[in-house]
Amino acid sequence: MIKFLNLLLILMLVGCGDSAGTNNDNSSDTVTNHEIDVNSYNGNLKNGTFYSTTDKSVTYQFTLIEPSKLVVSKNDDSSLSVYDKNMNFIGSNDVDLGSGEYVAVLEFYTRHSQYDRYINVISPGLTGFKDFSEIDNRTYESEKDISMTYQFALTEPSKIVASKNDDSSLSVYDKEMNFIGSNDVDLSAGEYIVVLRFYTRFSQYDRYINIISPSLSSFNDFAELTNKTYESEKDISMTYQFALTESSKIVASKNDDSSLSVYDKEMNFIGSNDVSLDAGEYIAVLRLYTRFSQYDRYISLNGL
Repeated sequence: MIKFLNLLLILMLVGCGDSAGTNNDNSSDTVTNHEIDVNSYNGNLKNGTFYSTTDKSVTYQFTLIEPSKLVVSKNDDSSLSVYDKNMNFIGSNDVDLGSGEYVAVLEFYTRHSQYDRYINVISPGLTGFKDFSEIDNRTYESEKDISMTYQFALTEPSKIVASKNDDSSLSVYDKEMNFIGSNDVDLSAGEYIVVLRFYTRFSQYDRYINIISPSLSSFNDFAELTNKTYESEKDISMTYQFALTESSKIVASKNDDSSLSVYDKEMNFIGSNDVSLDAGEYIAVLRLYTRFSQYDRYISLNGL
């Protein structure tokens, strides 16, 4: 029945031309909020994260005035398929497109009830591409599986480092949506798009991505690392800074799964847990984590 209704909707869209859905665009669904409920949005395909609470197929149309790339970040079982206006299949998920009119079919599906259904659409040729929020030095968290898009600009070469739960990921693209790298990435000066995909295969684990880069705002605002015990009631990654006036060794006493990672101020990795250091300025990333809910998350530090 769903496939029949979807086919009927496709035929209606093809016959309606450019004006279909344009008067019903919900302007409150901004890409800076990232999430678009497919049950209430009736506009054209645009930049943002479309989601559904049930298995469902929905159809949107869109027009490109110049060639553009369409990139999709989604849960494993969902898909996006692109057709021309005559319903000839062009491609699915990540697609290079010429100028023209298109139909997109978004199929939301999951084989496992604990996973969320979402399709994050990113394209320079769609509405809202310049409106993404700026990424910052901080820990981003989500209570559900989701993908979110941000932008940032570098005035000089820099590194971006991601400390995260095992299944989540950070992907970096240039402004034409050409893939550059994931998680820890060395970058030249320029403008970039970053896609954060929050995901966990196991419901007892928390979803987080901690972003650290010398060229993003707030890099010098991290709290000072001190000799004390750091604890957390949830899986999380936190960033601190510290300075040594003479050589020293930092010793970390911790639960088995947690870790301390030390970097210089250019985010070059130096060592983890027990680290011997020269005098200088450093960044410390504390990842508090446990595979088993009955164990506590802690890192106790000495040597500062």
